[in-house]
Amino acid sequence: MEEPVEEAPAPPPPPPAVEAPPEAPVVTIYGIIKPEFIMANGVETYGKATFAATTAAAHPIANGNHDEWASSFQLQQSRFGIKVAAGDAQGRAEIDFIDYGFNQSSPIQAAHPRLRLAYLTYNVSPGHKISAGQQWDIFSPLNPPTTNMVGASFLAGNSAFIRPQFVYTYGTGEGLEIAAALGLVRQNPGPSFGVVEYGVLPSVALQAGYRTGKTWVGVSFIGASAQTAPPPNEDSRTAFGANAFASLAVGEKVSLGIEAYYAQNGSDLGLLTLSTAPATTDISDAGGFVSATVKLTDMLSLWVLGGGAFVMNADDLPLGYSRDDAGVATRSGISGIESNINLRATLLASPTKGLDFFLEPFMFLTKHKLGTTTSPGGMMVTDPDGDSNQTAFGTSLGARMVF
Repeated sequence: MEEPVEEAPAPPPPPPAVEAPPEAPVVTIYGIIKPEFIMANGVETYGKATFAATTAAAHPIANGNHDEWASSFQLQQSRFGIKVAAGDAQGRAEIDFIDYGFNQSSPIQAAHPRLRLAYLTYNVSPGHKISAGQQWDIFSPLNPPTTNMVGASFLAGNSAFIRPQFVYTYGTGEGLEIAAALGLVRQNPGPSFGVVEYGVLPSVALQAGYRTGKTWVGVSFIGASAQTAPPPNEDSRTAFGANAFASLAVGEKVSLGIEAYYAQNGSDLGLLTLSTAPATTDISDAGGFVSATVKLTDMLSLWVLGGGAFVMNADDLPLGYSRDDAGVATRSGISGIESNINLRATLLASPTKGLDFFLEPFMFLTKHKLGTTTSPGGMMVTDPDGDSNQTAFGTSLGARMVF
């Protein structure tokens, strides 16, 4: 009699599949630490008598010491940021220490943070990207080479700035690139709604360019129907800017940057142009800049920058100052400049990666519109137009660590 054959036991079931843990976000901290000593005779920063980010020669009436030499030790342009990458999504936030109104002359420990950038980006598919948040305008996209990163030849040929916006970009890094954006018309730092919010409609920006290697050329546009008076007597007008740009690689050691623009009512769009217009008059201006960066040796580099902006209808431009009953003149923001030219040359010594020592002499040639002012009490004062042209010289000596 045969013995029964035992059946082999069934194999154990396979272990359940274990999903791979999600990829951890990659976090990068970056920044620029920039201590500098700066000296000049009569400059202003966006209409304020400070060295925070020089933009023009000082106003000859509103600044009684416009011809005097002054100096300061500055750190406000130092900045810190964070980048977060998770798959096809990225985020970025950045601060510096510039007072919003440029009201701090030499603040030392009184400096406080200012939000520069805060936006998210999503790579939808190869070549297609969307982003949302506070970021650089796609209009007038080049930044000129200068250690004055917050001044950056604004009001003297460099025109665009930062705004909250939604942006779509098509491009692969080579060939045709196209971008479009809907954004906040301009900022409103006040405590309540104003023409920015009641205007409802966003700004519209377009950019088209072509890349090949390190060369990038293109055109850009921004425009809006900008509200100039809130309800119930609301009114609006057209504000726009058009721009052409080129970033050119000339060999391995030389690169050139060129921008030109034309703008109407640029202040209504938050642009840093000279077309600061009253509610009842359209103001137009044009300008641009030319820059070059040259690698002299492994350690030495030279940057050269020349920029300028010019109001087309200066007769309609409002004065950039007013007087009180005592006859004391006060500057009115950045308005009232008929023309402004900025010339800079920067010598950088880089003994190790990420560290630069720099010397940057500069000059401003600024024409402020002067005329007759009337105080609240009715006192009229007429200032001679011969005092309108101002020239300022200065230099910046410092270091910066980029990480």
